[in-house]
Formats: sequence, C-alpha cells, structure tokens
Amino acid sequence: MPTRRLVQLIVQRDRCCRHPGRTRNLHIHHVRAWTDGGSTDPDNLILLCGAHHRALHRGEFGIRAAGGQRFSLHRTDGTILEPAPTLGVPGGWRPDPAIPPNATVPVNGGTLDLGYITDVLYRIWDLHQRRRTTQPQAA
Repeated sequence: MPTRRLVQLIVQRDRCCRHPGRTRNLHIHHVRAWTDGGSTDPDNLILLCGAHHRALHRGEFGIRAAGGQRFSLHRTDGTILEPAPTLGVPGGWRPDPAIPPNATVPVNGGTLDLGYITDVLYRIWDLHQRRRTTQPQAA
C-alpha cells in the first residue's frame, strides 16, 4: 500500500492517466504485482484511470517498467502505444465573449480543478462540433 507521500509523488509525476490523458478516477497500479514480489516504489507504480486500469487487467494492453520511473505501454501484439499528444486549442475554436474573464474563479474559495474543467469544456465543444456536422445545411 503506497504511503500518502508516495501517492502525492506519483500524482505529481504522472499528472493524468498514462494511457493517455484522462484526469479523473485515477488509480495507482503496481506494474509488477505486489503479490508477485513487485515493490511499492516510484519505479513500479503508475497512474491509470479506472477504465484503463480495468482494460489492463483484462489484458487489452501491457505496461513495462524501464527503471528510473520510466514506463512503456504496449498493445497485445507488443508494439508500443505512443504517448498522448500535447493538448492544444482545437481548430475552429473561438472564446465565447459572453463568458467573463473571471468566470473560472471557484465559488466559496474552493480549489479549481483545471483537468476537470478542460474535460467538460472540450466535451461541450466536441458535442457542438458533432451537431454542426450532422445537421443538414440550409440551401
């Protein structure tokens, strides 16, 4: 069982699911199972979202620890899964001028979860894009 400090270290190192990119429902996974002699240290621990953690245990992909807190993810045929690309502004996106610059200030002084906010905003934008491309164009 990882200590609180070790959990903080892994979360700060990985920042999101290592297969690639999700930021919610994160789990710390032992690459080599603890029951098989795997250690509970940063060289054997990796952050995965719940969906990818379950997929890993179903055998849909694999993880290899390379030492020095480096890992590689592999498809079932052994080929390497490339890391997720750096997120950027999607083409065609424009800020909504109706949203004030201070709109992201948390209510009642709570913490601001930028990963969650980004996920929500992207999903809204993506939904609008899909609707726009599936609706018949006016003649």
